[in-house]
Amino acid sequence: MSGTGITTVAAQGTFTIGGALPGNLNLNGRPLTIDAAGSFVVTPARQLVASNGAAITNNGTFELRGDSTAISSGGGGASSFVNTGTFLKTQSLFADQAQVSITFTNVGPLEVQTGILNFAAAFTQLNLGIVRPLAMAGEVRGGDMTFVGGTLEGGGILRVTNAGPGLLTWMSAQMNGSGSVIVSLFATMVMDG
Repeated sequence: MSGTGITTVAAQGTFTIGGALPGNLNLNGRPLTIDAAGSFVVTPARQLVASNGAAITNNGTFELRGDSTAISSGGGGASSFVNTGTFLKTQSLFADQAQVSITFTNVGPLEVQTGILNFAAAFTQLNLGIVRPLAMAGEVRGGDMTFVGGTLEGGGILRVTNAGPGLLTWMSAQMNGSGSVIVSLFATMVMDG
């Protein structure tokens, strides 16, 4: 998909990248908006490829389902994802991974029910955001993470890796629950707030 138009998943609508034939969805500079009560699903081994400044805004439900799913960068100008709705990683085994390779700003609930959600680009959580890796079945990881506000809760793992700057900056966010924060070898966590 390219051009100056906008793709919108309206309330009660569902957009799924999946089916019997292989393929990905390429957003070439085109905005994608998921309205409140709308949903967008990426199924196993599929990708949403954002390039040339594509802006994705989720006000509904966005789900990465299963293993080897991704929101990838296709190059060109920097693309971004803003989550004010619900972002889910679901239906996978403990070590199955999904990856987000574009800048991600979280203001809503982000829940990893199973598997690993890896942020390969900058991740920022603002006030009202909730990151919730669930009881030892869910892990959120990244090498350039900033928690300005909001909450980290649940029983899973938040892991700062040594990829990129290997930095977790913790400002005035809250930590609740039985989960773990792991700072990997050669990574750094800074309390700044």
